Amino acid sequence: MARKPRVRSARRRLEPARLATFVYTTAWLFLLIAAALAYNFRADLVGPGKIAEWEKSMLHSVWFAMLGGVAISYKGIYDHWKHSDWASGGWGLWYVGRPLSGAITGIMTYLLLQVVNPNQTPSLPTLAVAAFVLGMQDKRFFQFLASVSKLILTVPDDSAQAKPAPKKPVLAPASGVVPDTPPAAGPPAGTSFSDHGGLVLLNANLVLVFWGKPGRPAPRRARGRSAVRWPKSSPATTCPA
Repeated sequence: MARKPRVRSARRRLEPARLATFVYTTAWLFLLIAAALAYNFRADLVGPGKIAEWEKSMLHSVWFAMLGGVAISYKGIYDHWKHSDWASGGWGLWYVGRPLSGAITGIMTYLLLQVVNPNQTPSLPTLAVAAFVLGMQDKRFFQFLASVSKLILTVPDDSAQAKPAPKKPVLAPASGVVPDTPPAAGPPAGTSFSDHGGLVLLNANLVLVFWGKPGRPAPRRARGRSAVRWPKSSPATTCPA
């Protein structure tokens, strides 16, 4: 029985914080509605010759991203109603800055979509949905931002981002016999080599295969003949690169 007054007092302390957050979020919602009404009834302010088309598209993106920030704030107020979710007081600034971070998200959403498809301006419905979703889900926004940054900022010598090259040697033919002469059409049958998508392999374990007997000089000219004679077949000499 002694604990009940303590619980009730905690709830009394909790209500002002939730109520203040609700009022703050609602004020942002009314501000966005007022901006939308002003945009519709005073279209002359944003008509042809006033601002560029891309600026109008960016304004749409900012508005819907801020609306997404307001929507996720309402969801947080309704879902996290327990005192344990609010007692630490660490979420106050999150609710305060959510509409403002939504504005930044809206600007970047327009720019990122334009970078992904530079030949075509995103349509307003597509831009509105993308901005609203990314304004609500900040984790998804950062994932999208990381994906686009990898697309346009990756450099070949970025060792922190590049995957290690596979270590795959050049193999001798499956029969184990190296031919007398190098094939004209390519490597011997059964050999394999991975170039890792065209990138230079800096740490690949390569094995060079030479034709002929070890230690003997490369082709010599026979007396009275103009053709080049290669040494007879012998086990391959390998030399690690």
